[in-house]
Amino acid sequence: LIKKKNLRYTVQQLTEAEYDLFDTMVVGYFLDKLSDFNSLYGLSILKECLKRNKNFIIWDKSIFEIVQSLKKTVNESYTGDIYFTSFDEEKRDLLYHSVEYTELKVPSICVVGTNSRQGKFTTQLTIKKLLQGEGYAVSHLSTEPQGLILGADMTFPIGHKGTIYIDVRDWHKTLRLLQQLIEKKAKPDVIVTGSQGGILPMHPVRDSAPPEKLCYVKAFYPDALVCTISPYDSVEFIKKTTDVLTSYVDSKVLFYVMTPWQYEFHHGQQSILSFRKISEAEYTQRLAYYNEHLPSPTINIKDQHDHPLILDIIQQHFSKN
Repeated sequence: LIKKKNLRYTVQQLTEAEYDLFDTMVVGYFLDKLSDFNSLYGLSILKECLKRNKNFIIWDKSIFEIVQSLKKTVNESYTGDIYFTSFDEEKRDLLYHSVEYTELKVPSICVVGTNSRQGKFTTQLTIKKLLQGEGYAVSHLSTEPQGLILGADMTFPIGHKGTIYIDVRDWHKTLRLLQQLIEKKAKPDVIVTGSQGGILPMHPVRDSAPPEKLCYVKAFYPDALVCTISPYDSVEFIKKTTDVLTSYVDSKVLFYVMTPWQYEFHHGQQSILSFRKISEAEYTQRLAYYNEHLPSPTINIKDQHDHPLILDIIQQHFSKN
């Protein structure tokens, strides 16, 4: 993918001239791939950046702790800034003391899905870009940490290695006040956000984990929903997902977005989930099927021919409400 997009990259140590090209290092989840090369190369980059007082934006708590530890040994006089994309009790308490309850006036859209890897984040960014192109001021509350570097007003990372350190029962008040803060500071015409993964499990589960994805939507309480789906989701499961959501929030599903990636389970000693990209012909066929069987339009979010329809649906919905 990197070669296809003709992106500049290196797997060698950076030169001094290359270090001079940036002031901030964004660190993702490089320890997820546990190989010696990955770990050693990543750690060497962290050390070199600390020596040069580079700023850091870090998504992973374990890496944040490593950087804090390395700072003491590599550069005791480090003068850069380290930002860890998280939301903890200290930030919650500051928010509670700084913002008072007022009526929410700005409409909101939340992108939800039946599974992971369906383009929920891409859908949010596309909706934001389309509305901005029509002159609307759009704010984005991102549940992905990378939202911070892609124009989001705020982040509330609940996805992979989530970094929300407050009780889920505090989410409602917290998200309500975050929306009010966005309204006050950014003065948007609309707020866009999105959940993570699938709202419902594919099969019944019996564990003690709270349904965080559902809790997020319930706590945020959007005015409208957009639902991403996979090519072979059953109509029954899609409707079950949206029925559960609309039982908690008084929102309409404006349209569905179908990903070209189909998930497949491989059962053995361990169950493994993989994804395959369906062909264009298969995609067109499944898109037509869902447009026939679902109550709202099903859209290819990357097809620019569908973008006027997206705008029309959103504008029509909020002009009536």
